[in-house]
Amino acid sequence: MAAALHTTTEYLLGSSENPDQVLSEVALADNRLDFTAQPASRQHRPKDGTPGIPLVGTGDCADLEVVDDDGHDIWIERSSFDADYQVRMIDRPPALRGARHAYAIYFQGSSMEPRFFAGEIGIVDPDRPAGPGDFVLVQLNNGEEDHVVSVLVKRLIRQTSAYVELEQFNPATIFRIDKSKVARVHKIMPPTDLLFR
Repeated sequence: MAAALHTTTEYLLGSSENPDQVLSEVALADNRLDFTAQPASRQHRPKDGTPGIPLVGTGDCADLEVVDDDGHDIWIERSSFDADYQVRMIDRPPALRGARHAYAIYFQGSSMEPRFFAGEIGIVDPDRPAGPGDFVLVQLNNGEEDHVVSVLVKRLIRQTSAYVELEQFNPATIFRIDKSKVARVHKIMPPTDLLFR
């Protein structure tokens, strides 16, 4: 009934005096968006005509057990990831005007503080190669199929043909992920790269 009246259940039940719907930025939208293939003419465009960047669905996820560089089993923080859904569109920085595959995420958890705090937005450009020292979003599969099951937001130490070595800040550790479980490694754009072309 609340949806039909364009209001909230809280207002109808008398627990809120505000009849306006509040749109959450962390809930997933009902409509799907293939942001790597959708024609630019159908994307959100601000007044200057530049297509927006989709903020895709992320969320807290169960920790992942890995082996650190000393050979000990440890648990690291990971996030759920749903690239098929957009939370909303955000304005595109001028430096990414031609980046057709760029997307944005909400950071989850505290494992990368003080670099990234939960609730902040990061912009990812899959077309820019990630190198040692870059902050990255690592898309993980189940080791058998390419379907992404979760992601890691970490600092890249190195990549080899056998593994990807990453750093987490809280708790501070360096660990490796077997390359067979890594679908993709995407660079998280630093603020300076977003400001200048």
